[in-house]
Amino acid sequence: MNKLGAIFLLLVAGTAHSTDRLTTVQVSGLSVPGTQALGKAQGFTECVDFQNYLSCTRSKPMDIFGATASSAEITLDVTDNFSSVADPMGSPKIAGVALEKLTYRSIRLEFQPEEREALEKALRADGWFAVGNVKRLEFYKEGIPATFRVGGAYTTLSPVDINEVRKMSSRLEASNHSSATSDLPDPAREMLRDSERSMRAPRF
Repeated sequence: MNKLGAIFLLLVAGTAHSTDRLTTVQVSGLSVPGTQALGKAQGFTECVDFQNYLSCTRSKPMDIFGATASSAEITLDVTDNFSSVADPMGSPKIAGVALEKLTYRSIRLEFQPEEREALEKALRADGWFAVGNVKRLEFYKEGIPATFRVGGAYTTLSPVDINEVRKMSSRLEASNHSSATSDLPDPAREMLRDSERSMRAPRF
């Protein structure tokens, strides 16, 4: 490969990588992902330093789609939280890093059981659909690049690539279609039954 071709491939790869970014989305007054300043504006001001990150909580309960979250928390660190792919390696120590350089990816919410049920009901009523099982549900809504992950006492609002939402929607639609068609009678089976009935000896 000549130099010009190699440079072109590098430029294409760089462009593809640079567009693979998340933008802040707001859902029911909550914004993800965000900067330290955005977190502070949402009331996440009580922070504890855990060396690799700051855990910041709100002092007051939050109302999310009419359901009350008893606590809410964000994790501020130096990870690239605006990347569409979360960093599995975690964050290095934040000592000496300016606060304005810290960001968060998700917001963790805690609900009492009755409030969690109210949240799930409200999400469905607002057009969100759920995938998963009883132990872990993920709620998505077409056109919104975010998901509510519900598991146990905690619910996490996280950003996702809009293509992930489309994929989940298509998967659910295909699953519903498959379930609907499986309930329909098999024409071949029905024909066989009719044939068997016609061949039975008449009773007197």
